Amino acid sequence: MGKNTKRKHRRKQQLGNPQDERVHEGPSIVAKLRHNDPKMRHAALAALVHISSKMHPTTLQAVRDQLMDRTHTECASMAAACLSNFLAFSLEKDDFHALTAGWVLLLVERLRDCYQQIESSNNGATILSSTQLYLLWELAERCWTCLVHLVENNPLAMERLLRSASLQQDVTQLLVSFLHLKCSVDHQTLVDALHTMATRCLHSMWDDNGDLIASWAVTPTVYQSLELLISFLRDTASTTARLHVIGAWCSFWSWTQQNSFQWGTLQPSIVLHDCLTILRQTLVWDAPARALQIAHLVTLYRTHQKEEADEVLEKQIVSDQQKKKEPAKLIARRLKEKRKQDENRPKDTTTEIPTDSAMQEEPSLDWESALDQWLSSIRPLQLALEITANLSIGISTTSDDATEDGDELMIDSHTSMNAELRQLLLDTSIPDCIVELMRHLYQPLWSDASTQDAAVAIRSTIGDLQSKVAVCVGHCVTSLQDDHRSWNVDAVALWNHLTQASQAVADENATESLFASMVMALQSAKGNAILHSFELKDVEFLLHQLKLTKFTVGARDLICMLGIILCSSFERDGFRYHTSEVNETVAQTLIDMGTSAAERHSAVILSETFRVLMDVYGNDDCHPRIFDSLNMLGYFQKYVPALKQCIHLSRDASPDEIRQWKETASNASRFIQYKKGYGN
Repeated sequence: MGKNTKRKHRRKQQLGNPQDERVHEGPSIVAKLRHNDPKMRHAALAALVHISSKMHPTTLQAVRDQLMDRTHTECASMAAACLSNFLAFSLEKDDFHALTAGWVLLLVERLRDCYQQIESSNNGATILSSTQLYLLWELAERCWTCLVHLVENNPLAMERLLRSASLQQDVTQLLVSFLHLKCSVDHQTLVDALHTMATRCLHSMWDDNGDLIASWAVTPTVYQSLELLISFLRDTASTTARLHVIGAWCSFWSWTQQNSFQWGTLQPSIVLHDCLTILRQTLVWDAPARALQIAHLVTLYRTHQKEEADEVLEKQIVSDQQKKKEPAKLIARRLKEKRKQDENRPKDTTTEIPTDSAMQEEPSLDWESALDQWLSSIRPLQLALEITANLSIGISTTSDDATEDGDELMIDSHTSMNAELRQLLLDTSIPDCIVELMRHLYQPLWSDASTQDAAVAIRSTIGDLQSKVAVCVGHCVTSLQDDHRSWNVDAVALWNHLTQASQAVADENATESLFASMVMALQSAKGNAILHSFELKDVEFLLHQLKLTKFTVGARDLICMLGIILCSSFERDGFRYHTSEVNETVAQTLIDMGTSAAERHSAVILSETFRVLMDVYGNDDCHPRIFDSLNMLGYFQKYVPALKQCIHLSRDASPDEIRQWKETASNASRFIQYKKGYGN
């Protein structure tokens, strides 16, 4: 009785702390990790790989110690895999940022050791077997993966890099050295993976991080490193690695446009042209091949779903049978009756093919491997679109802050370099490639019934591509306009394709990006040409989309487009579609949207409806009868206080959004006073 009571007490204590999600492996696993026998340590690490996303601090310390074991590379490589898995999941929480920030030093030290051993073997100073070299390459690749996780997801690790110029130089020097380290053909696949991770680390370090670039730009080896990066960009066969180098180079080039840097013998314009050429070659979509690939994925996914349903049904039957505890005699009698019923039933002409358990597992494995191949094949295109979006939005006019006389030289230089980038983008036909890519990606594939049940992973990937290409189109149509040379695009045809593309979006992000791109098109220099071609069906299209959309950001952009159309159409004589009926329909729709938004405490929609209505009816000659018949003034008087309350309740909004909404509320209050005075 005493032992049983103690066991119950222990179980209560274990269940009493459910918030601790870490796996408490206990002292046994730590003892195995510190065992003298390397086989025992390797076995413990191999077991930890599957649960390494949640490790106890003592176990984590033991694994980290194994990473630095220079006597057994196999154990160190497995330890790096455990740490990589841990970082991939744990850095989502701030609790582990301080714990893992210091790992940068350990990883750099381990990478330096790997490089020295491989280089020594290549020079013939030491003799290493093919297996030993493979383990060193594997260890280095996993260490670079850990560094990528720290750079991208741990701000404290980035702070350490910023504070230490020597550490920055070590990371960059090691990275460039690994990119030009020779390997055998047997190890090429692993080395390509290492190149991808190492260049991704550089890309993430320099992306929107001018302080880190500025610190590195004054190091003694900066020119040598840049020359080696350019050489790797032109010689390597790995597309993803080249794209990461392009992203890093463009970040560095953009930094040099606002900061003084002597290029020496380097020719940045030629390198930038090479980068854009590689981008253009990547921004392609083989429609027939991709359609077959997606159809194959959908077929495998359906088979996978059937397998999962069968497994759930099987478990349910077993569970029900165990609950019944049916005697053997009753089971035999029931099966005998079922057999007689089957014999009396007419036989089906189709024959069933027996499948064993191994054959039943194949579709699931095929689905997982096919999905991995799909995601890998899409990744270069995603990366190329991200880089293109960053480049195209970077083309801007002079900064508003740089208006002092002393900054004139910087302004002229910056404008000239922007013109150079604009010229290179047009010369390489990247904007035209983007439009062609959008035409392929926004095909009505996802409205087809055969792909409606596609896996979330497939639809989200297509949605991500659609979202990125729509952003690129918006940036190009906004930025690539200049007095000397502009993007020669048929704006009306582009607008028509954007409206048609709304029928083929894969997810919410794609919808929002598409509507945002349409807003940018209307607000650009090409907007007048688009507005001159408008007809009634275009207004009806926007109203229809506004009723269908369930997304706040998309609804805001649709309301904005309606405002642009109505304001521009009223200022033109003889504009056929802005009749009193259209004005009343649009106004009533916006009032209904604003009323619903007030009930849902949505400051985004309510503020946008006020802004558009003020723009439209700020002109006292714009359908005053409709303004009075819809009691527009009463609507403002009732819901302006509601907007202020919505702003007060918006906890997750950014400071810029809050400032914009408050400005709209203030303008709406003045609008009420103005309309009251006008009426009197």
